[in-house]
Amino acid sequence: MKMTFYGMVALALALVMAGCDPSGQGEAPARRAVVKEVAQVASEPCAPAAPQTSVLDVAPQDMRAAVAAAYRLQPDKRFLRAIDEIHAFFVPAEPRAEVLAAYVDAAWRVCYRGEVVGALPELAGYADWQELLSGWAGRLNERYPPRWGATLEVALAQTDPVAHDYSVSAALTAIRGLNARWRDGQRTTADLREAARALTLLSVHKLDLIEVADAVDTRAIAMLTLATRLGGHDMRHEEALLAELLGHRTHALALAQQLPPDDAVRLYVLKDDAGLERVARARAASAEARHLHLLRLSDKGDREGWKRWYFAAVPGLPGLHQLKTAVGLRAFELNAGFAPLLPHITLMAVAAQKEGPGWGVDLVGMLGLDAQRDMRKAAAALRSLLQLDKQTMYARLENDLAELGRDMDGAFMDAATLGAFYRGYFYSALYVSGKHYLNSASAAEAAEKFRASLGQPEGGVAADLARWYANLAASMDGRADMAALQRDLTELTHLGGPPLQRTFRELGERASYGDPQMLVAAKALAARLDDRVPHRRILGSVAYRTLFDLPLTERLYANSAEVGEDPDLLIWHAKFTGNLAALRELMERKHLPLDDRIDIPDHLGRLGASEAEVDTAYLRLTAEQPDNWGVQKEYVDYLEQAKRYRDAREHVQLWLDRNAAKGGFSYMVATTAVARQLYHEGRYKEGLRVIEPVMSNIRSGAAERAARLFDKLGQRDKALALARTVVETHPDFTHGLGLLAGLNWRYGQHAEAAQLIKNWRYRIGPWEWRKDLGAPFVEVFGDDVESGVAAFTELLQAGVSPYDLRELVPPVRKAGHHELAFNMASRLTGSGPGGVEFLLRAYKSMSEWRDEKTALDWLRQRVPPQVLNMASMVVYSESEFDLLWDLIPEPERGEHADAVWLYRAAALLQQPGEQTQRRAAVLAYLASSGGSFYDALSGHLLGQKSEAEVLALATDANKRCEAAYFLGVRAMSENRFHDASDWFRVAAETGLIRMGEYRWAGNQLRAWDRKGKSLSLLQDQHAHRDEAEQELVQ
Repeated sequence: MKMTFYGMVALALALVMAGCDPSGQGEAPARRAVVKEVAQVASEPCAPAAPQTSVLDVAPQDMRAAVAAAYRLQPDKRFLRAIDEIHAFFVPAEPRAEVLAAYVDAAWRVCYRGEVVGALPELAGYADWQELLSGWAGRLNERYPPRWGATLEVALAQTDPVAHDYSVSAALTAIRGLNARWRDGQRTTADLREAARALTLLSVHKLDLIEVADAVDTRAIAMLTLATRLGGHDMRHEEALLAELLGHRTHALALAQQLPPDDAVRLYVLKDDAGLERVARARAASAEARHLHLLRLSDKGDREGWKRWYFAAVPGLPGLHQLKTAVGLRAFELNAGFAPLLPHITLMAVAAQKEGPGWGVDLVGMLGLDAQRDMRKAAAALRSLLQLDKQTMYARLENDLAELGRDMDGAFMDAATLGAFYRGYFYSALYVSGKHYLNSASAAEAAEKFRASLGQPEGGVAADLARWYANLAASMDGRADMAALQRDLTELTHLGGPPLQRTFRELGERASYGDPQMLVAAKALAARLDDRVPHRRILGSVAYRTLFDLPLTERLYANSAEVGEDPDLLIWHAKFTGNLAALRELMERKHLPLDDRIDIPDHLGRLGASEAEVDTAYLRLTAEQPDNWGVQKEYVDYLEQAKRYRDAREHVQLWLDRNAAKGGFSYMVATTAVARQLYHEGRYKEGLRVIEPVMSNIRSGAAERAARLFDKLGQRDKALALARTVVETHPDFTHGLGLLAGLNWRYGQHAEAAQLIKNWRYRIGPWEWRKDLGAPFVEVFGDDVESGVAAFTELLQAGVSPYDLRELVPPVRKAGHHELAFNMASRLTGSGPGGVEFLLRAYKSMSEWRDEKTALDWLRQRVPPQVLNMASMVVYSESEFDLLWDLIPEPERGEHADAVWLYRAAALLQQPGEQTQRRAAVLAYLASSGGSFYDALSGHLLGQKSEAEVLALATDANKRCEAAYFLGVRAMSENRFHDASDWFRVAAETGLIRMGEYRWAGNQLRAWDRKGKSLSLLQDQHAHRDEAEQELVQ
């Protein structure tokens, strides 16, 4: 059977789907004046971007500014490079030049070839860029006016080449024709319009998950600017679509609303799905409308709707642009089968462009008998057809692109942009495959499969992608090379934001608590990003989860929500700022994805809404998609957290009754949920009967739940066997570790549990110690002090670090088992401050178990007098502020008495009440002190010295860290939370992990972060608390 390229890709897509588990315009819009006039900008050109500066390398008074600069996103490179593209359009003979941007006077100054182009706000919107680029094009048009050369007849005869064919081939054919006409001197302003349309179409069809095809967007941006400014064309249709694609949704919405009611772009941007479907199904529907409907179904993740429309709208003639929407579905099963084929299909598409659309192959004959189910055979057949092995796949792509691009260089397109377009498809497919393998059963399997598919490329994107994946897979297999992962953030220069973010996340999962290398990694990642809307979100995530910088988080997330109308960020910001009214209003916006709106009821409850309102909200939203398990699961989780297990079980059972015939992974998860709820109700036999049909599945949590049920029913061997299977299948799964260790503890196998934990090859962080290991420890031992101490002692004897084991004490203490907590903490020993910390942990538990006086007497007997002053640092760190006076009554008897008084002064600002006598004592000490640096800090805390005076004394790195922290303490006490946050961030940015102030600053930032509220909201709540305390005092 002879098949064309199009027939081959149609078959490939059908193979995958068969094997998948089913589960007239008005006036031009007004432009707001957002870009500064050039005359208002300083005339000197921009300097190249300066390297990031440490807070230890600037003047002390500039440390806050240095932190802000290190995490300031550079302007969007795609728009910046459009400045060069516009210049090249007017002066094609001149060599290309770099566009520079410098942050001056709270704005970006943009320069090109020593000339100031204009200025932009720190986070520019689409209209800001549009104003700057339009002004630049107008300036160049005056200097180098184009020579229009077409006859009137030629100009009138021009038609839109992509009006009836919305394919990649049509766009490229149109651009080739435009290039040729301009070379022949047949130039009209209509060419600018048609080129802008064709290039916007390429941006629509671009698949670029790793940001290797920015050049396509840059060309479209530049040509839209030229068509509007030079040609005077109304390009709102194309501009709305491009703005939507680039993440500037608010701008796209404003333009879309000015388009005719049945305009497909208007309906796509407005997410009017019913209207778009109606227009796409019309007898005279445009190719654009039909494709945008397919793309919208992909955007929504509507897999069934996409399949139905694909077969209706693409009868056997798919192109890359239609295949892209399959990847966009983000369906795990679909991408697992389809993505490995896409690199080969991309090569076929390039070959078809090069050889002509009639180039084809006998694909079916090559595939063999089970072709319709065997994706590996399909990929192998395509490699054979293209005469490829793993080493020549990349060379074939580059050779074909070089040949294809020979006739593409011209006014509207060049070979580099064409190559970028196809590389986006090719490498995005490899990236999707890699992510699929990383999420599969084990990292070892992932390494084997994906490395085999990549081979050993010698350079470029392929080499970077192979190295990126190899280092991630090794880390997930327990062989993390932290230095290699760190280098990847700076050295993998061909990769963009998403893969680098994944590397950063891996570093965070493997780094120890408070590791300053994460700050180095955060700055490295920030330097690789720009201010495109998705990157704002990436850095916002870093600010929130790693830097604990709430002001930066809110600024980036709020801007992303405003500019991009990002649904989950709009909801998050309303929750973050405590805006109940906004949450209620967002819940009514039916065009927002239900997967995002389903988070709103939980936020309402956390902000004080009644249980009845929360229930009503959940029931309304879950009724919109009753068969969507992901939506139903949110309500089920809420009910379980409220310990309403019967309600949760009844809700799940309704879903199971409707979806029993479908089966699949969601069915297993839901079945596991019912078993879990029966477990919590103590109905273990019923729970086991429910889960037995699916209990071999580990990914759904069924195996773990079955192990717990077997345990409750006294079937010890079956419980242990299932727990071991969970651990062996997911060796990096600390929850599985906790399951098996908990069973070992329950069965008195303390030595086995100790060896299991000691030999665990992955890092167990403080949170995992408390949650995954602390919870089963508490459940098993509770008030059984003798057995709990025996298990804890076994861990110590096995060689588990006491600095890890200390994390088991807080969950025991929190559960109210104070005698056991004391007996655990009192067995931990260490030298120096660590030893004092262990004593203080034991002291806290004893004071709760016995009484404060007994505990204090116990502590006094164990802290030698000669180390009392040194112990003050640990006492302050543990927030046991009264001990600064009760345990250390006379600091002058020891060394470094000024440190004790400093901690006492800082504690005064953090304790409720007047503390009149203690404040007077600190002031009396300062009046007679020798005036050390610590005394100056104490003086600042109590209002005797200014910030400038303190900073002038910060003459070395340690003093800078100390000064920053205590400046933050003073600011926080005065309810200046944003200033406090900035100073705590400075202390953290010093990276001096051995300094107490580094840790305390980080702890305060984390404490704010855990509240899940904006800093302004926390500040207001703190102010109200202070007012209430003042009223009590009065």
